Amino acid sequence: MAINGETHEEEMYSACSSVVRFKGKIAKSYGVGSTGREKPCRHLSEGCAHFIYFNECFVMVPNGLFNVRKILMAIIFAWLVGFASALFVTSFTSTGLFAFGEPIFFIACLLLDPYASAFVGGIGFSLASILLGYPHYVLASLMIKSLAGFAISKVSKLLKNRTVNFVASLVLVLLFGLVGALKFSGEIYLGYTTVFFLGERVLEFEGLRAYGLYLPYWSWIVVSAAIVFIMTLTEFKKIGRSEWAGVSLLIGCFLIIMGYLLYEAVIMPAIFGVKVDAVANVSINAGQSILGATISMLLSKIIQLIRKK
Repeated sequence: MAINGETHEEEMYSACSSVVRFKGKIAKSYGVGSTGREKPCRHLSEGCAHFIYFNECFVMVPNGLFNVRKILMAIIFAWLVGFASALFVTSFTSTGLFAFGEPIFFIACLLLDPYASAFVGGIGFSLASILLGYPHYVLASLMIKSLAGFAISKVSKLLKNRTVNFVASLVLVLLFGLVGALKFSGEIYLGYTTVFFLGERVLEFEGLRAYGLYLPYWSWIVVSAAIVFIMTLTEFKKIGRSEWAGVSLLIGCFLIIMGYLLYEAVIMPAIFGVKVDAVANVSINAGQSILGATISMLLSKIIQLIRKK
């Protein structure tokens, strides 16, 4: 069903019952959900249908089609998280480790709804744990990554204070530069897993390929300064309506760091009999989460700006 022209918004709203809030006015309606947008919405949801504003028309699309799309997106992101975790950057001198599944997970949390984000975190990293030969971490993925995914997505959609989000995002970028300079500078290795399901025995079967790189510490300072400059510029000029997601990402990083500390120190030895240095792994998990969160924050902002054009 299409309803041409802006004057027919009341008819478009008459599908179910709710109140649509616009900036500066409240339009009572009987159908689709709520929005805080100033102009006619491109996408209204909830209730019995979605309405997409396209070519000066509102086109009604049944909710089922959007549910299928959300499910497919969650499955694709989970698959990407699982297999991208086989790609990594490491430093033997500083015990730094970064898997490429991390930024994909954080991007999914900023783009998808909380339940889909929880699915991506739990299933995606469970798949990674199985593929890489660490089945005792599947339970951690299902608990910790699911919780972190839900929290990141929920907070990013609820907290709309631009100043608070911007300050938190600056803190995240500063941590990004600090982690990079301390743990991923000097001689580092970009690698990938070629033989799966081996866990710690992967080196015995030559199941890794890695290529050495040299990254000076000052390169992280330059990159961090450039990110801060771009963030400040976009915030000052109010480029894009969406806020930087620093608060939600910092909360997610905290949940992941503390969750894995508790899991490795208490739960994993008790259930699986596997013991690791949980305290030493805090720096690894912190560095990996902070790098992934910062990269995802920048990429998701770019995606949001492109989608709004």
